[in-house]
Amino acid sequence: MNLRTMVHRFQRLEWLVAGLILLYLVPLWLFQYLPTQDGPSHLNNAQILSQYYNPSFNYQKIYELWLYPFPNWLAHAPLAALMGFVPPLIAEKILLSIYVIVFPLAFIYFLSALDPAKKSLGLFSFVFIYNHLLIKGFYSFAFSIPLAFLCLGYYWKHRNGFNFWQLLIITGLLLLVYFGHMVTYLIVIGSIAFIAVMVFLSQWRNLHGAALRRALATMELSLVSVMPTLLLLVNYYSNSSFDGVKLNINLSHTPQLLNDFFSMNVLVSFSKYQGWTTQAVAWVMAVIFLITLVLRLSQFRSKPVHFFKFGDGFFCLFLILFVLYLLMPDAFGSGNYLKERLILLGFLFLLAWCEVSLPILPDRAATDTPVYSNNPSLGIAFLNEERMAGLQSKSKRIYPVILELMCVLAVLLMLAGVYNSFETVEPVLQEYVAGQTVIRPNTVLLPLNFLNVYKYYNRVNPLLHADHYLTMTNGTIDLGNYEPFDDYFPVRYKTGLNLPIYGNHMSWPDMLHYHDHSIKLCNYTHMIDYLLVFGDPDLYFKNDILRCYTPLYIQGTERIYVPKR
Repeated sequence: MNLRTMVHRFQRLEWLVAGLILLYLVPLWLFQYLPTQDGPSHLNNAQILSQYYNPSFNYQKIYELWLYPFPNWLAHAPLAALMGFVPPLIAEKILLSIYVIVFPLAFIYFLSALDPAKKSLGLFSFVFIYNHLLIKGFYSFAFSIPLAFLCLGYYWKHRNGFNFWQLLIITGLLLLVYFGHMVTYLIVIGSIAFIAVMVFLSQWRNLHGAALRRALATMELSLVSVMPTLLLLVNYYSNSSFDGVKLNINLSHTPQLLNDFFSMNVLVSFSKYQGWTTQAVAWVMAVIFLITLVLRLSQFRSKPVHFFKFGDGFFCLFLILFVLYLLMPDAFGSGNYLKERLILLGFLFLLAWCEVSLPILPDRAATDTPVYSNNPSLGIAFLNEERMAGLQSKSKRIYPVILELMCVLAVLLMLAGVYNSFETVEPVLQEYVAGQTVIRPNTVLLPLNFLNVYKYYNRVNPLLHADHYLTMTNGTIDLGNYEPFDDYFPVRYKTGLNLPIYGNHMSWPDMLHYHDHSIKLCNYTHMIDYLLVFGDPDLYFKNDILRCYTPLYIQGTERIYVPKR
């Protein structure tokens, strides 16, 4: 097949998807730094992972590798591999470009498995790409979302029975989802169990003999596909910081949670402008949902016995996630943002349930005798057959185009908000990173950030771990590195280091974050080579800095000091 033939075979939807993917890649490559909160930390630790055995760096003296099968490898492993060929910032752009490309394609594949007519709804999935959790820097979780829908779509296609190779593919996809995030993985295996039971119950009256054995074998194979990753999860959980933690249900925040849900706050990261664009997107989502609701109610009036369809199972899954969103705590063990993770996936299940047909409303003036449509997707209409056929034809032609137009407008609005946010933060990051030229390789840096950026950037602090931009390429040890303190990252500090990383009444990362006054900067002059200060320190820290450190670099609100020795 030549290029011209391929171009001619492209339909309107394919052209729209390709064009929107290109547009959504622009922010990744137009700006030098991506304004994520935890992203710089992930890059730095992936660089440590990639260059751990490089004798030019001192990583082996400070860190030890934690190569345990925990569910957070999906970003670190590819980043470390890419850094063997390209610089860290380019590796990040390549990884997130793959994410931007795969996200809508995986969701469209999922919709196509449910009902090929629903593929146009996949356009709306673009609005979820630059969600708040991605901008927080939760790269592994973000990648787990398209993989989850790829897995569910593949399982749905083969829900009535699959062979050995299809079983291996499902198991492999589940393994990738597991290494993305534990929450996504649990939702996927819960969804698979729900689908398997739903399919079995829908057929059990007609199952006898060989048919019954095949149905039971399919359920057994579904369980077999889940077992390897389920064993990994049980093993990780029993040895992690989550073990023994109790769930505390709190309903006091329900009004705020409902407000966040209806405003789709999970898509807001930075400015008020982005909040306004998200409000418009929420209205588009509401219109699509309401049209579907009216359509389904009209179908219930037509044929109440056959009202429930297989696809409605995903609406049930949305309801389950919505209830969990209201009931579950936002943090569990060392994991956090649990509610947003649940509702982000919930929104996508809700979108998958929506229809692409318009309801034909009753017209009792035409005739007193109801004429039932043969097409259950159009429900009941008091119309003569000729007029019914005409309305059906117009609905099938016009509404998908209107739907695609609404989705594209919502997607472009979201992109405008993202672009505005990236453009606003870029000069601040440029200023922050400008001092990296004075930092020598294989030294030790202690960062202290006193600038309250939340009053500027709403829900994300792009400077919280931006100090890693200064250290990730020259082997400098960044004492602001929080990842070695958690059991779901691949790097740990060695014990007995002559470094100020051992907290007393709270952890070292918390001491830095909250500017705890038990930090004695004058005691660290023999342990560190540079002190990075961004913003205006309080009087306690200012006195220690003046007594024990000499300014080396001053630019705007950033200062880099060296110890007085």
